[in-house]
Amino acid sequence: MTPGAQCFINSIVMCFLDMLNRRFNYFLFLSVLWIPLQVTGGYLYAGDADASVIESSDMLSPEERTNDRHHDEEEWYQTFWEGTVFTDGWHDITEDILISMPEVQRAGYKEYLRELGEKIGREWAKDNEVRRIDNSKLMEWGDRLKGTAADEPAALVEVIRNINNEVESILD
Repeated sequence: MTPGAQCFINSIVMCFLDMLNRRFNYFLFLSVLWIPLQVTGGYLYAGDADASVIESSDMLSPEERTNDRHHDEEEWYQTFWEGTVFTDGWHDITEDILISMPEVQRAGYKEYLRELGEKIGREWAKDNEVRRIDNSKLMEWGDRLKGTAADEPAALVEVIRNINNEVESILD
């Protein structure tokens, strides 16, 4: 394998490892990344690559890192709203909630839920080292909202307000 190909594989692996660290589980790592690398004889980190392939020009400046981090946050924020193959996004959860509410409450709570989603999503999308809302909180709130919408729609207003209060206290 040429040094250029090794560097390319290493870059892809590092991106996947970052995503693994942030959101993916071990099974996905094994099935999507580890097994194909073993088959192709790929490398897992830049230390395996020929040292001459990595040059100082490959390093990002602080400004470029800030732009890159902002881009990553925007992608995760979009994921929060749209969801993934395995999870519902805030948009779908909001629609389910609004459908479960009496029609007279829908208009008022549509904007309230959008603002709540904005607060939750912006914080969750931040880098792991600085964010204050993590995956477990998202799952807890999502399960609580979906469960209440399905089983006890009359209690939705109270549950939404309680979650908003939790979010406010976390962000203060």
